[in-house]
Amino acid sequence: MTEINPITDIEIEKTVLGCILYDSNVFDHIKDLINIETFYFEPNKAIFNAMVYLSTNDIVIDLISVSNRLKKTNEIDKVGIIYLSTLTDNIFSSTNVVYSAISLKELYFKRFAHAQANLITYNSIKPETDVEDLMKMIDSFNQKFTSEINTISGNMIKDSVVRLDQKIEFEPHFLSIKQNDKYYGVMSKNNLSAIIGKAKSRKTFFATKLIAAICKGGYTDDLIFAKRSNIAYFDTEQSRLHIQKIIKRVAFLNQSDTQPNNISVYALKQYSVDQRKKIIETVIKMNRPDVCFVDGIRDLILDFNDLKEASNLINWLMMLIDKYNCHICNIIHVNKADSNPRGHLGTEIVNKCETVIKVEKNTDNEFSSTITCEYSRDEGFKPLNLYIAENYPYLEFNGQEIKSTKQIPF
Repeated sequence: MTEINPITDIEIEKTVLGCILYDSNVFDHIKDLINIETFYFEPNKAIFNAMVYLSTNDIVIDLISVSNRLKKTNEIDKVGIIYLSTLTDNIFSSTNVVYSAISLKELYFKRFAHAQANLITYNSIKPETDVEDLMKMIDSFNQKFTSEINTISGNMIKDSVVRLDQKIEFEPHFLSIKQNDKYYGVMSKNNLSAIIGKAKSRKTFFATKLIAAICKGGYTDDLIFAKRSNIAYFDTEQSRLHIQKIIKRVAFLNQSDTQPNNISVYALKQYSVDQRKKIIETVIKMNRPDVCFVDGIRDLILDFNDLKEASNLINWLMMLIDKYNCHICNIIHVNKADSNPRGHLGTEIVNKCETVIKVEKNTDNEFSSTITCEYSRDEGFKPLNLYIAENYPYLEFNGQEIKSTKQIPF
């Protein structure tokens, strides 16, 4: 039979083990979902087996107890103390351990299905194989398939339950607008937002101002309050030269001539739709940014008026923010006629965002635009004025009273 690459993902295996080492309490959430055979890599099998032993004997699972158990079983050299100690390096929360465990279980089942299919195929071509025995083999596989699917579905349902007595950590907005000594939340983790506007209305200039504030942290122009966070910026439209200008503006606004060490910038124009999505997901998975800006979300879809494509893209975005506990800000054009975000994609984004900010070029001043909180799940900030001076963006509170902010219901 032909050898193929193993169906597995070492990063998912490391994430599950790292989450358990980060918070041993989560072991109870996944112990009925996965077992030692779920893992493919031998060192990871040994680590998980040690965790099972510790849990069974009511011993707290941590780096020291796992290391001691591996020494007793003479497996510490196979695992490596350095490898074991690095499992928690990129783990900042154990919130999504069940999601990762389910992904791991699905990979295991694919390997199992592949092995069983090979076995059935091999026996089916043997002249001496009895048809009845072959049918029993297929029936056994079907039973195993049904059992595994039910296990996965049951754990997904269990993990989806929300109860009043659950301890759910509150994370405040990491970007807010301050007006008249009041703070209006704009961006928070595990949420989407959108910056909308017509072509050349200065959406990217406004996004650049927000990025500079997040890179720096603290107050900016006495209007923006931001928590210093890691940023990934993806551009699907502009040339590399113009994207580099964004980095230059961010550095300048923070009174520096070097790129901040907490932002990574990616030019995706040259790639296909699927390749762009793959790059974005991989960067989020590997680098774990707190906030992502996607300048040109429309370019992650072939037809923004296709309801199925739009829904799939939005579901993908929601999966990313939930799985990696980040925020994704999407920059999208509006229709020329009615100023609504384009197509089914625009409609779906507005429905799912915590904040939708509209950028509109002023007719009486070619160097300025009005920034309006178009939709918000909370109280929206009052209009701001974005003006460009020497090709750099600045914000000011123009003092206009907003009649009503359209609120997005929870």
